[in-house]
Amino acid sequence: MTLELYVNKPAIAQQFLPLPPVVANPTFATATSCNILAISGVTASGSQIGNPATNAIDVNLSTRWSNLGIGSSITVDFSKERSICGVDISWYNGNQRTSNFVISVSIDGKSFTTVFSGKSSGTTTGFESYDFPDTTARYVKITVNGNSINDWASISEIKVLGNLLTQPPNSDTTPPSVINTSPGSGATGVAVTSSITATFSEPVQSWSSPTIFTVKNGAGTSIAGTLALSADAKTVTFKPSSSLGFSTSYTVTITTGVNDKAGNAMTAGKTWSFATSAGNTPPPPSPPTSNPCNRLSVSKITEAGGTPSLGPKYAIDDDLATRWSEQGLGSSLTLDIGKKKTICNLEVSWYRGTERISKFVIGVSNDGKSFTDVFSGTSSGSTNGFERYEFPDTTARYVKITVNGNTLNDWASILEISVFGDPSNTPTPNPTPPPTPPPSDSTLNIAAVGDWSCSSQAQSTLDNIVQKTPEVVLALGDLSYKDTPDCWLKLISPIKAITKFSMGNHEEDEGSPASLPSSYLEKFGLGTSYYSFNYRNIHFLMLNSEIAFNANSPQYSFAKNDLAIASADAAIKWIIVGFHTPMYTAPTKHPPNVPFRDTYHPLFDKYDVDLVLQAHNHNYQRSYPMTFNDAKSSEPLISSSLKNDYKDPAGEIYLVVGTAGRSLYSLNGKASFNVDQFEEYGFLNLEISNDGKILKGKFYSDKDGSIKDQFTITK
Repeated sequence: MTLELYVNKPAIAQQFLPLPPVVANPTFATATSCNILAISGVTASGSQIGNPATNAIDVNLSTRWSNLGIGSSITVDFSKERSICGVDISWYNGNQRTSNFVISVSIDGKSFTTVFSGKSSGTTTGFESYDFPDTTARYVKITVNGNSINDWASISEIKVLGNLLTQPPNSDTTPPSVINTSPGSGATGVAVTSSITATFSEPVQSWSSPTIFTVKNGAGTSIAGTLALSADAKTVTFKPSSSLGFSTSYTVTITTGVNDKAGNAMTAGKTWSFATSAGNTPPPPSPPTSNPCNRLSVSKITEAGGTPSLGPKYAIDDDLATRWSEQGLGSSLTLDIGKKKTICNLEVSWYRGTERISKFVIGVSNDGKSFTDVFSGTSSGSTNGFERYEFPDTTARYVKITVNGNTLNDWASILEISVFGDPSNTPTPNPTPPPTPPPSDSTLNIAAVGDWSCSSQAQSTLDNIVQKTPEVVLALGDLSYKDTPDCWLKLISPIKAITKFSMGNHEEDEGSPASLPSSYLEKFGLGTSYYSFNYRNIHFLMLNSEIAFNANSPQYSFAKNDLAIASADAAIKWIIVGFHTPMYTAPTKHPPNVPFRDTYHPLFDKYDVDLVLQAHNHNYQRSYPMTFNDAKSSEPLISSSLKNDYKDPAGEIYLVVGTAGRSLYSLNGKASFNVDQFEEYGFLNLEISNDGKILKGKFYSDKDGSIKDQFTITK
């Protein structure tokens, strides 16, 4: 939208100097003496599908402009020359990487003059201010020359600061107002498929702020939808993303943020309400076919993890007209059935179950503190009735369901939940005991490699893997390098049933389209992109290095609890962690993910992780066993200087295996903490033998199947 403020900027000494030299490390001070200029247009040298240039000026920090390549640029146009004094930029993933960039200005949009050159701080996703002496221009261009992790240019929002050269005359001083609405104020029986319109007294300017026009239901929840302004700019239409609810009251609010073409703002907001029709209310949900187990009574229910809204008691009151709701990823309900009993399944009736798909995890516990996941998946999105989620019979007193949002928003909403099992006070033995170690004469094979693609080289790596007949395959991110998983899934079809994966930057960080991560989760039946599983006497933890991972994130909480449980389990002899972006790496294409390293390496030390599998750099690297160096994390503490054979060493061995199929990256020197490193296609094979006490790692080359590196750990 167009909004221009007129505030004089105090004179400062810098204004009388020539343009500054290149600044390598600017001071990020918030500019407060200039005005935010209205931007009339924006163009870019290129844009990733789903992340266009307009996202950088939509006043929405949850969207972004992105383009791959050194020298990617975005240019804003003010339609007229302005006095410009600075630029504020919110960098996407600005707290995880530093971006190198140049700001230049132009009168004609062809010849640009550099006014600032430097890099972002790498410490915040908020706005950073880049100040320079006042200059007159109509266009401002930001050219991004990669970042400290990759070659992507990604900007969440741009604000240009300055002043009008002259304040234009304005003979129109009459503010606009709303003269008509549909549905009208107080209307009832409104169709649930209706759009909502408002007509103004005169043409108005378009706007992008999501708070100017809002629609909320009786519970105060905002309704998602799209806004469109008519050709004559006098009528705005809101089209809900999905049908409105039956027998529901809605309130529409238009704030004074609406301006007419002359820049006059509405002097008073407009608010009105209406109610939808009763419709054909569906019959109350009924349970699926007869449950083979008995419904267990719940003595207590609690909630956690999100912002409470409607209490947990409503999820067990046998009233499908009420519900439990809580906002925030990781919102959970914990049901206490009084004492340990055999539990065999859960039945859940989801609120608005036909309109959205909820992602969730079911965990069980004997003490209400340490939970073990028994089910991870999604609701069907096709019924308001009960859905049953089966899992192997297990003995527990507590059942927890953790909801990680749905396909529309991050709310968790359940109408009713029931636990089914054996009500006997003496539960039957748990039929799913800890994994049984393989017999001494058997060898378990695990294959691991990342950075695949759908190339002929990736096919060679797959053939190499298949020859070793693994029982588990770990795909360490950057999988199809396409806008769908399809070609990669077709490639790995011989091993898909035994494959587990982690998200890479080509799926998550720069995924195109934005729904690509969800496509992978759906194909593998996962509710979240971080998860764990046991196979025989090995515990695997798969993390996502491309999303929020700090100590306050749901992912960190999950990882910490998961590792604590695994390390305390006497049946688990090995703990292996996998993710995409490496914590430690030799000098090559991509630097290490330092924030991830500083957050998780101490955790890995604490809970006795054995191996850490990574990718992202397209080469092979193996470290010595090493622990975290709190004084200088870039120099880990090597616990054993042996090169190949280890006896239960302290710390972890870190491996980079980005060698499945994408072009290899040159190594520009050897890391002091690495035993071996080289550039060659192939995969890492882990062999577990001798009653699960010996682990042998071998890198098999795709060239001739030869072993290029190997090591052994004995416990």
